[in-house]
Amino acid sequence: MKQWTIGVDVGGTEIKFGLFDDKLKEKWSIPTNVSEDGSHILPEIAETIVEKCHAFGVDISNLAGVGMGLPGPVLDGNMVRGCVNLGWSDVEAARELSELLAGAFGCAPEDIPVRAANDA
Repeated sequence: MKQWTIGVDVGGTEIKFGLFDDKLKEKWSIPTNVSEDGSHILPEIAETIVEKCHAFGVDISNLAGVGMGLPGPVLDGNMVRGCVNLGWSDVEAARELSELLAGAFGCAPEDIPVRAANDA
């Protein structure tokens, strides 16, 4: 069984993605929607991840996790503090993305590990 992972690099103007099994299978990007204090960023990340997983036949049972690089301080692999260029102050980015993906895949959030780190 393949173990897929997804990398997400969140920038102020563009969000880049990579879908990996043993190597990079697909890369793509979407514009960063910073309107309404960046409230659309995580839902749009989840939406494009779900679309690519469906396109490549990646089932939740073989998605090992998602790693997300963010342009701001990240505490405990989850809480982002002060991403000014995204419009965020305090956002539990990893938890929120995990919950959005779980809702789309019809599973529990703990079934989709998401970790965040500073992109530096």
